[in-house]
Amino acid sequence: MQKKVDFIIVGQGIAGTVLSFELLKRNKTVQIIDNIQKNSSSRIALGIYNPLVLKWFTKSWEAETQLKALSSFCTDFEEEFKIKINHKKNIYKFLDSIYAINNWTEKQSSPNRKYFMSEELKYLDGIKNPFGVVLQSGWIDTRLMLDSFRSFLKQKNYLKEEIFSYDQMKIKKDFIEYKNSLAKHIIFCEGAAVIKNPYFNNLGFKMTKGEIIHFQSADLKINNIIHSGIITIPISNDTYYAGATFNWDTNNLVCSEDAKKEILEKIKKIKNFNYQLIDQKVGIRPSVTDRRAIIGCHKKYKSLYLMNGLGSRGMLLSPYLANQLCSHILEKKNINSEIDINRFQ
Repeated sequence: MQKKVDFIIVGQGIAGTVLSFELLKRNKTVQIIDNIQKNSSSRIALGIYNPLVLKWFTKSWEAETQLKALSSFCTDFEEEFKIKINHKKNIYKFLDSIYAINNWTEKQSSPNRKYFMSEELKYLDGIKNPFGVVLQSGWIDTRLMLDSFRSFLKQKNYLKEEIFSYDQMKIKKDFIEYKNSLAKHIIFCEGAAVIKNPYFNNLGFKMTKGEIIHFQSADLKINNIIHSGIITIPISNDTYYAGATFNWDTNNLVCSEDAKKEILEKIKKIKNFNYQLIDQKVGIRPSVTDRRAIIGCHKKYKSLYLMNGLGSRGMLLSPYLANQLCSHILEKKNINSEIDINRFQ
């Protein structure tokens, strides 16, 4: 017997989870197809949300709108699953030179940025240089979010744990047939696996390798999220997550000594410390040439959609993108041209 749903969602990473949650809120039926991959970029994501591009102290694209969408998503998700995923801990940007301090002070005075940058610099115990505080920032516990939603999907029989087979998808005039499922629409939220997708393989995705480390240190003594060229997040019991690196030259899923060294050196710019490595993880992110995500409909097959290219800002972007895509499909609203797939088709 065939199962009829409104949407098939391929992928249950950050994008697929947020999008599926939004569709369910809108009383649509879903079937998620996902074979969990420990090296998916969503599974190793630190979940940072940050309204600034800290390399230049500039406001990120559509920051206010994205923060509002993220806050709404987290409130609804936490209420639905009775868990806490949103940790509103502002990011402390390490200012390692007079130039960096002056640059922060100059940029902070701009009306465009003053709501995201602290006026006063902060000093932390045992650290000589000051920090600028990025306001309205924090981190989402992405692992808890993904695992909680996956348990819910299993309980409701909304999840097929398998690798999606493009050969078994049949595109009909008014619906999609996939094995024993029929759907009005199918949305691919498959992350790096998009390079194998024959329907969306012409969009110029470039794969970026990223690595994070999980470590313990009794003498680092940092209680804030720190940005020192790398993000360091205090968890509990003197344990930390730190990363992520960017490597555009290789797509292998092998943890590298160079990446670990790079992460630790950037943390040690703040203060020297001893550590014990708990784990190191690697994932591949799909990035886009113009540094914007891609959402929208296939040029020929109007039941096929894509949500991809979220990059390192996936957690901040995904509720905004999900709202845009759902409103486009269900209410015929236009997608913001800067993220519309039509810019490449």
